[in-house]
Amino acid sequence: MSSLLNLRFIILFCMIVLNFLFMHYYIATHIGLEDYPNCRAVSNLWACVVDAVVIYLFSYLLTIGRVRVSLPLAFFLSMVLAYANILYARFFGIYLPKNVLFQIGNLNDKDVLLSILSAVSYVDALFLVFAAIFGFLYVKWKDKGLQKKSFASLLTSVGIVYMYFILWLLFHIGDGKYYQSFKDGFYDLVPYYKWESSVKPNIYLFKMGFTRRFLYCMSDYISNNYELTQNQIDEIASFCSDHSERISDRPLLKDKNLIFILVESYLSETADLVVDGHEITPFMNRLKTERNVYFNSHIHPNITCGQSSDGQLIYMTGLLPLRSVITVDVAKSCQLKGLPKLLKEYGRIKSSHIVIPTVATFWSQDDMCKVYGIDKIYSKDDVQDRAAVSADLTDEQIFSMASSVDCQTAPPFFSLILTMSMHGPYHLKPDSDFTLTDSSLPEKYRNYLIKCHYFDEQIEQYINSLKETGVYDRSVIVIASDHHIEPKQLDMEGRISTDLPLFIINGDINMRQSWTGTCNQLDVYTTLLDLFVRDDWCGLGHTLLRPKYRDSYTPQADRLSEWILRGDYFNQQLTAK
Repeated sequence: MSSLLNLRFIILFCMIVLNFLFMHYYIATHIGLEDYPNCRAVSNLWACVVDAVVIYLFSYLLTIGRVRVSLPLAFFLSMVLAYANILYARFFGIYLPKNVLFQIGNLNDKDVLLSILSAVSYVDALFLVFAAIFGFLYVKWKDKGLQKKSFASLLTSVGIVYMYFILWLLFHIGDGKYYQSFKDGFYDLVPYYKWESSVKPNIYLFKMGFTRRFLYCMSDYISNNYELTQNQIDEIASFCSDHSERISDRPLLKDKNLIFILVESYLSETADLVVDGHEITPFMNRLKTERNVYFNSHIHPNITCGQSSDGQLIYMTGLLPLRSVITVDVAKSCQLKGLPKLLKEYGRIKSSHIVIPTVATFWSQDDMCKVYGIDKIYSKDDVQDRAAVSADLTDEQIFSMASSVDCQTAPPFFSLILTMSMHGPYHLKPDSDFTLTDSSLPEKYRNYLIKCHYFDEQIEQYINSLKETGVYDRSVIVIASDHHIEPKQLDMEGRISTDLPLFIINGDINMRQSWTGTCNQLDVYTTLLDLFVRDDWCGLGHTLLRPKYRDSYTPQADRLSEWILRGDYFNQQLTAK
């Protein structure tokens, strides 16, 4: 009888493990791991078992030792955790980051919540099937002594598992396996599991599971920063002091405003696109052909799991975002060389402001603006007619506010404008008089293009307002995309590119002497400094104001960005002085 009870318990416990297995293999096959399928399945199975044991013990303690209650609670918690990771991965391409709870307030944003919910798929019904099977077996067995003798056996098993686990953990941490971070000059050895957690977060969690990731990377939860070694400091200094690809010989611009328009989810695919006989972005199509407009449609996205906040960080600091955590949660406590901060330091601007469609705390905007050196935030809380603001500001409202602020600010100034209307979800038809009926295009893609057309109309009105007030001719205007959209989000997998567009207006840029081929988001910051400022720090990108270009997105640039952010490099340098 005792063995039968134990078997019943084990079967129900395996249903908890099954939730994690389904999560991992769905993400591996549908989202992608960094080097899948070279990962051993046995590693993942062990990770799932360890996580299931932990979540069961948590439930057992929470229910004060009542097995009949702790089992369904553990199953429910494992299902919620597994499904949350699948939804997040569909949207951001990564398991839930270690510090995602710090941004949980973003779920209050209607557009973000709708976008995440739009990722729901019919495949998710498998979780309901698992729950039905678990529920059927649990109801059938719960009154047949499940709570009596089976737990003693489980407790013994758990003890053995944890003894093995603790020994394995100690052995793994002290096994001397290190990653050599640089081969051609400076060397810095880091524990391999720490390196893999940072650069291969998906494969790392697939192999290790949640419990071991937490234990091995506990410092990431407790502290964001660490002390840089002298080798790391020397490598950063050596790399950044090489200006050969970061500075051109062109004269600097003076007495010019810098207006940076950061467009939500803007793809180069929309350029010159005609559907149903209509241009999708007629104004932007004309703009890119005008004299004194630099246009590049081959910008490669460099964002990671932070999406919009990553794009803003890249453009404002010339750094790459971290891969395994939401970067702004680390960067907001750092000293960085923000673009507006440097412009003010060198006397290129008198003031700076940002216009955003959300509240000031969204994606830690309030904290990051201090890091970037932005003086004033205009958000949806600043709209006088609050009754007209039901959710985030529309692009019409954003550009109206930006026009009012920019046309009344004493020059020269820095202005950062964030749009929102091209954000998902894309399965809902936009409220617009402009419609597309081409049945050869998926509905989600048509809806996205309608949003793009709306943005095109609103930015045209904004640019016209700048021209009418004379601000246009006195300003360098940058139009860039915060990040790409995965083609599968638009049901266009294999049919469209993820390249982003870049416009630089009134920068006196000679197109024949500049690079217009494939490059990176990382290069925009360096290019703008090349236009306005000569500083020892030029970012980790390469200037686009030269006819030749070498790819700036390298493993070394990625590694140095992590060191600068994690080690608060600029603050350490100030302290050292």
